[in-house]
Amino acid sequence: MPQKICAFCFRPLDSLRIHSQEIWVHAPSQAVDDDHIPVPVDSAGRQTRRWCDFCNTDPAVGLLPVAGVISVMRCSVSMNQSWAVCAACQDLISADEWDGLIHRVAGKFAPPEAAQGVMGQSLLGELSRMIRQIRTQVTGPIEPIDGSKA
Repeated sequence: MPQKICAFCFRPLDSLRIHSQEIWVHAPSQAVDDDHIPVPVDSAGRQTRRWCDFCNTDPAVGLLPVAGVISVMRCSVSMNQSWAVCAACQDLISADEWDGLIHRVAGKFAPPEAAQGVMGQSLLGELSRMIRQIRTQVTGPIEPIDGSKA
């Protein structure tokens, strides 16, 4: 089954199931794309624009193959889909530095002082849980995107 991308911004879309209905959305971390409603189209034969699925850095240089369902805050956000990685996240994953990856991602989305509060700790816990789940479901090494070094 081809992956779905947005017809406007060419970014991969996430599939959510709500009341047995499949809905396609931009990744929550990619707020830059909130100026339009995603229009899902098959990615086959189309150029895809990728940012890192972990820290939102542009560009992504590789794809981390992940099997099974990955969930965030009780929603399935990835089902048997590869996760795009930037060079920095790729280095951390390749070095088996998953705690370092958690701290990198947390630092990108919340300043250190925000992480001290109850909400910050809750989000950090959820982020940590998600990344540890991804780690257990990785099925192989990072594959390069379009000739980049992975």
